[in-house]
Amino acid sequence: MTADAMQRLFLNMETLVKEYRESANAELRDLGLRSAEILCLQTLMYHPDGLSVIELAGASERDKAQISRTMKSLNSRGYVQENPADAARQRKIRWQLSDLGQKVTWSMLEKNAGTWEQFRDQLQS
Repeated sequence: MTADAMQRLFLNMETLVKEYRESANAELRDLGLRSAEILCLQTLMYHPDGLSVIELAGASERDKAQISRTMKSLNSRGYVQENPADAARQRKIRWQLSDLGQKVTWSMLEKNAGTWEQFRDQLQS
């Protein structure tokens, strides 16, 4: 692949990721979610066994205290839950998506699938 082709590829990737984030974030904001909450939900989507507050803070490059407050807020509204296996074994709590959290985040992905199909088509051309 030539340098020009690589540059075009990276620019296309950047544009598509930006479009996806804007669309997904707009949809989640319509549910009354703040940016830190959206980020946590999207991060947990890829970690079905859950993540601790420290792991979420590292993944999101946010302050541990902010993530802790965010997770409490999401929990009180039913978007996340503590991993039941952690509570039973008295381990450090990992947060995971609840049924509602999964429904919301996967719905957002499905609605934005066209962005990823566009990206795939550009890679194949």
